[in-house]
Amino acid sequence: MKPFTIFLFTYIFFQQATAQCWNLVWKDEFKGSALNSSKWSASDDPMTYSAEEEYYTSRSQNVSVVNNKLQLTALHEMFSGKNYTSGKIISKEKFSFSYGKIEARMKLPTGKGCWPAFWLLPQDLYYGSWPESGGIDIMEMISQNPSTLYSTIHCTDVDNGTHGSTQSSATLSSGKFSDGYHVFTCEWDPDQFRFYLDGVLFGTKNKTSYPNFNWPFDRPFYIILNLAIGGGWAEPADPNDYPQTMYVDYVKVYQLNNQLAITGNNLAQPDVKASYSLPSISGATYNWSVSGGGTIASGGTGSTVKLTGILLQEAEPFRRQLPLPVVILLSLFP
Repeated sequence: MKPFTIFLFTYIFFQQATAQCWNLVWKDEFKGSALNSSKWSASDDPMTYSAEEEYYTSRSQNVSVVNNKLQLTALHEMFSGKNYTSGKIISKEKFSFSYGKIEARMKLPTGKGCWPAFWLLPQDLYYGSWPESGGIDIMEMISQNPSTLYSTIHCTDVDNGTHGSTQSSATLSSGKFSDGYHVFTCEWDPDQFRFYLDGVLFGTKNKTSYPNFNWPFDRPFYIILNLAIGGGWAEPADPNDYPQTMYVDYVKVYQLNNQLAITGNNLAQPDVKASYSLPSISGATYNWSVSGGGTIASGGTGSTVKLTGILLQEAEPFRRQLPLPVVILLSLFP
């Protein structure tokens, strides 16, 4: 297959490609003996909404990595006024993305009150507080329906400002999600979501089908994995059913060739290093160049580059910010 080349300018994007393919841009396979803190934060959070019964902690009793699996464990114990503790991890401020494919391979718990979830929230509240800025529930399961998963998008009804949502579900032909591992996938395009269970499509949500939704899904979203207990949707917990554990084998994010995007500040100050990056893609080579009097300080052949020495006109105040004209050449070999 011939290589394809992407020319990327600040504010301008040109692409030439011989084929559209999914490029792996981020993953965690939970190798090692602890949560990778460069990719995730474990929450310490007393849940105050949905009448949930757990207190999320970052303790190893609730969040651990064992045998190359993430384990989020719910315990029946008194903790800061709650009857249960559990685990929740987020990639906020460490990884977020817009558009692409995200999937996780997981084995879910089954005790009464268990409410495991794999979902996305916006990195910033650009359109306002939830649900105005959106939410993407890739997988939710509630213990009273242990063979069914629910996938939902959340936003705002523009007609009356209320919560707008639309949901799809899939049910196993036999057994429960606690019997073994399954792969939960979401493909996210500007105008459509597609949800899969073990590679089989079960739900499609098109923007055109919901003209009254504000559709705030054009911003970066971060990843959340958690095991909630009880609440307004899940049934009340039975302490005799605990502990319960949610197992995660991996989380992976892919993007198509035309979804690859540079990240970094559009403005730069003189003599201050500015960092720009593209997703790290297996099999890709990177060749960065910069105009406007700047130079590459480091990383000229990797997925991240640091630039310095941006020139200003002599008459301009020293502290004025100017657009940084960056030209990036990215060659991919799918």
